[in-house]
Amino acid sequence: KSKSGLLFCCREHKDLAQRIESGDKFQSIRPEHYDNGANYREKALRNYKNECSICHWDEDVDCLEVHHIDENRQNNELSNLMILCPLCHKKLTTHKYYIKNGQIFHN
Repeated sequence: KSKSGLLFCCREHKDLAQRIESGDKFQSIRPEHYDNGANYREKALRNYKNECSICHWDEDVDCLEVHHIDENRQNNELSNLMILCPLCHKKLTTHKYYIKNGQIFHN
């Protein structure tokens, strides 16, 4: 049932191949929001302080996530990206919370 024609021994190896670090060989199976290889996560981490923009958590940079402010994964402009910890990111993406003036509020 492979749409790309590429076959993998397991889901874990397919997921590893989809990562940007796997190179151009697997470009055809990457999700569209990867912006044809442009890594918005790296862009955000390179340009912003490596901590959650809301709670300032910074214990492990590998756990930090990048949020698209307008929720459009195709819009990878730096001004549309913000670094969040997993908990703050979940609060925003479930629409139980919102951001105003750099602070998070419950809906």
